Amino acid sequence: MLMSLISLSDEEIETVTSSVREWCQLNHHDIDSSEGRRAITAAVELVQTRSNEAFLDQLIKALESPFDTLPETSVNAVKRQGSSPRRAM
Repeated sequence: MLMSLISLSDEEIETVTSSVREWCQLNHHDIDSSEGRRAITAAVELVQTRSNEAFLDQLIKALESPFDTLPETSVNAVKRQGSSPRRAM
């Protein structure tokens, strides 16, 4: 993992480390955990793409769980409305 940081400039390393620290704090992960290491890997890849979008926003999008963006199921919609689904007899 540290080998991937060697090719980065000092400014890029600071961007990666500060963003990952902030992401870990927001998501209650230790930077040395598997999720922290995944965040570092994603951040290094993102910093190398040099997008104009805010870096932390890019990192948050890159690390979203695929389950975070699933459409709401009908059962969950009914639960949210406070009704229970009817069963077919």
